Amino acid sequence: MNNQTGEALATARRRVRLVDVAREVGVSVQVVSKVLNGGVSNVGASATTQTRIRDTARQMGYRRHAAGMALRNQAFRSIGLLLGEADFDAALPQGVLAGLMRIAARENYSLNVMAAGPLVGDAVRQSRLLNEQMVDVLIIAQSTQPSPELVEVASQMPTPVVWLFRDDLEHNVVRFDEAGATTSLVQHLAQRGAKRVAFVDLKATPANSIIAVGRRAAFVQACRQCDVEPQLQCDVAVPPEDCAAFWRDWLTAKTSETPHPGALPGAGALPGGVIVNCCEGARLLLEVAAQVGVRSPEALRVATFDSGRRCVAGLAPITAAILPEDQFGQALGDTAIHLAEHPGRTATRVIACPLQVGASS
Repeated sequence: MNNQTGEALATARRRVRLVDVAREVGVSVQVVSKVLNGGVSNVGASATTQTRIRDTARQMGYRRHAAGMALRNQAFRSIGLLLGEADFDAALPQGVLAGLMRIAARENYSLNVMAAGPLVGDAVRQSRLLNEQMVDVLIIAQSTQPSPELVEVASQMPTPVVWLFRDDLEHNVVRFDEAGATTSLVQHLAQRGAKRVAFVDLKATPANSIIAVGRRAAFVQACRQCDVEPQLQCDVAVPPEDCAAFWRDWLTAKTSETPHPGALPGAGALPGGVIVNCCEGARLLLEVAAQVGVRSPEALRVATFDSGRRCVAGLAPITAAILPEDQFGQALGDTAIHLAEHPGRTATRVIACPLQVGASS
């Protein structure tokens, strides 16, 4: 490699600075800074000079130094997203993330995502997003109740925090109206004549799952209000490949003419309605019910929760409380950016979940 080639590569690798652009154009560094970084109209240069500065910077490969700008402006224009345990908190639904990213891009914010593992003990104390001031606002995305360590560290941070899903705070939270969604499903099934409604969750979510606990409590309360007998079955973990067999056994037991020994009167009977925790489970229940001769909605009315993308497929959509993920993500982005620019408190955003009535009920 000759000397000229080596010098060219070294120049290409060296970060182009404002002073380099200023020297090339023949203006002051202050003028170049205002044109490229300031975002103001009165920069002390003609329109022709401003265009020449931008063209020269682009040709030279100038890139704004985010860390340096953050130090000067005391702002990173960055949203932190802290995820927790792998099974339940390692990712946000695609629709939520898309809505959040859309708002961040519109407002020229970046998204800094970090998976911290279980947010307890050392994981809290070692998390960079929690212990280094590297973002303007932090979103803590946990579906389970936060650990005491996490709550304590978050309360001491200078960076404002947005919590997801929590229903025990009046400020800085974005969540779905899970209780309202569950209540609407129970009321719908009761209005269709169901005197007994089952709630079946085969994912065996953690005991401290915010969403699961809220749904179950709302289910029991709504059944009481509607004079409907509740049947909860939420503590069984069924692998996806075994769900069809589970539903077949469940339906067979409910429709058997021979009751189980020691069963309460009516305990084994087919309920008039069933709420399944997710659309995939509800769809599989309907398929198995058809195979064993249980007609829906004549003998069994089925309802569920969904983002709105799955239950509407086909000519006979499943009745569902729709959790509008994109709307949730946009509300999350708006809340986070508001707190980044106006630190303090903002009212909790509760996203309503409309009822979509389909042929399953």
